[in-house]
Amino acid sequence: MKLLSATSEHDITTWPSNNWNIPEPPVNDPSRSDALNDANISLDLIIMPGVAFDSKCARLGQGMGFYDKLICEYHKTYAERNLPRVRTVGIGLHDQLVSEVRLHFKSFQIISNHFKSFQI
Repeated sequence: MKLLSATSEHDITTWPSNNWNIPEPPVNDPSRSDALNDANISLDLIIMPGVAFDSKCARLGQGMGFYDKLICEYHKTYAERNLPRVRTVGIGLHDQLVSEVRLHFKSFQIISNHFKSFQI
């Protein structure tokens, strides 16, 4: 698993799109640092999508555990480096806020329980 850097918004627009039309950085680009393996990089924030969220900061993902595994690996790596835990923010629509998300024992809870609604 790699957590690759983006240098700017323009940089992201140059990435190829995956099967879901989401831009992804080229995995084999030697100019990109991997935040999990580069001791010179320390992330402050990871923004995670979700299917549903609750007021206790539980997050329901797509079911593959990608973000759960990523966050666990990231916390393990940062603990070994004596760095602070990365902040996590779940992002979704107002209708995705539910009364309860039942967590699997390997699931990860987001840190903030500040829910804001924005209408566009």
